[in-house]
Amino acid sequence: MWYLYTSYIVGKGYTTKEIIGQCNNLSWSNDVDTLATSLSFDSILDLAEGRSKIILKQDKVIVFEGVIVSKTNKENIHSYTAMDYAWYLNKNKYVMQFRNVYAKLLYNRYVKKLELIIV
Repeated sequence: MWYLYTSYIVGKGYTTKEIIGQCNNLSWSNDVDTLATSLSFDSILDLAEGRSKIILKQDKVIVFEGVIVSKTNKENIHSYTAMDYAWYLNKNKYVMQFRNVYAKLLYNRYVKKLELIIV
């Protein structure tokens, strides 16, 4: 079973809600240029660009987690694109090189250097 959760709905504030019943046309893709995975979907709900966190789960396994980065309003429906958190890594000025380092250690060093707070 698939589930899609959001953390923020315009007019209702911060609240975790399962919204897959109000969405369609879900698709995701990976992009080497942005270093991230994107999730696109349409919904009748009004979600906030930059504030609405999106989580896609299959049963209890998180398949995608990210933030809405673009919103297009159409008649009676909104189109959204959410990017996972790797998208933020492409939005900075630091270049770091690593060799023979575990990915988790690399990620932690990079996040610390950028002074990011992961929640």
